[in-house]
Amino acid sequence: MNFSVVIAARNEEANIEQVVKQVLQQSYPPDQIELIVVNDHSTDRTSRILANIHDPRIKKIDLKDSFGKKAALSAGIAEAKFNHIAVTDADCALPSNWLSNLAKSFDNTAAIFITGPVIISAWTNLLYAFQSLDTVGTCAVTQSGINSNRWYMANGANMAFSKSVFNEVSGFEASNKWASGDDMFLIDKFSEKGIIAYLKTKDAVITGAERSWKGLFNQRIRWATKNRSYNHKGVRNTLSLVFIFNALVFAMLFSSIFLGIKYFFLGLALLILKWVIDVYFLSKLTRYFGTKSSMIYFPLASITYVLYLAVIGVFSLFKRNYVWKGRSVQ
Repeated sequence: MNFSVVIAARNEEANIEQVVKQVLQQSYPPDQIELIVVNDHSTDRTSRILANIHDPRIKKIDLKDSFGKKAALSAGIAEAKFNHIAVTDADCALPSNWLSNLAKSFDNTAAIFITGPVIISAWTNLLYAFQSLDTVGTCAVTQSGINSNRWYMANGANMAFSKSVFNEVSGFEASNKWASGDDMFLIDKFSEKGIIAYLKTKDAVITGAERSWKGLFNQRIRWATKNRSYNHKGVRNTLSLVFIFNALVFAMLFSSIFLGIKYFFLGLALLILKWVIDVYFLSKLTRYFGTKSSMIYFPLASITYVLYLAVIGVFSLFKRNYVWKGRSVQ
């Protein structure tokens, strides 16, 4: 099985060399890999670094008349010579058996689209631990939905699919008005055409964490603004249920200031219920992925999550503009 690996890059001077090397050094037959890196109008040294990497398996493309991740991926996929497309992000660290695992999954499942785990390594502060716990939880939700065929979620840092089916469903055409969602909108389209599979493995792709709460807020607003546009009812219902539960906890605790102590205890009871469930599952997940140290921050992260989700949910309904990698996006 041959793979065309496509990476969209914008202002990734700190990461691009590492991810390119990790693709080219995969424990997979070198002659069965090509790498296509699409430079999305970077204003840093990304283009210069790419120019200094010489390998016949690399194609380098500079976007000219379009911009954005979907445009970059579309340009890369159009140039791919192999039918199996593997996609990751420029700020990721890849396990050496990434492509081998994807190939085995394609062989074992006859899938036309595969997504796999993407995590953030555990760190010793609340911001990083919060993101680490959030990513492992998302992996579990994603796997559960795909395995049950009840909802389809994906992460653009670890997915692979058929180029022919990508062209058949017109790629990202229907979702181009949204800056994000290259993964979620695409897997929804593919789910109508064939088998979707989740790659269960401890060898997750590791993505970079946001380094400030402001950066995290902007990232999640960018993700959340397109949630209401998902066509698949299972995805909308799942996201809505998570938001409603956490918003209810927040509303109970906040309203107790004005309505009395009983609302505080109702909110606290819901929060404790959430803690019990989360501790049970997150303890297993963090052991599995080797990020157990992030559980030290679980109590603070759990309270932060309730507030964060309520605020993100409300802001996503009204906020239309944000800045991403130095670019104003609607």
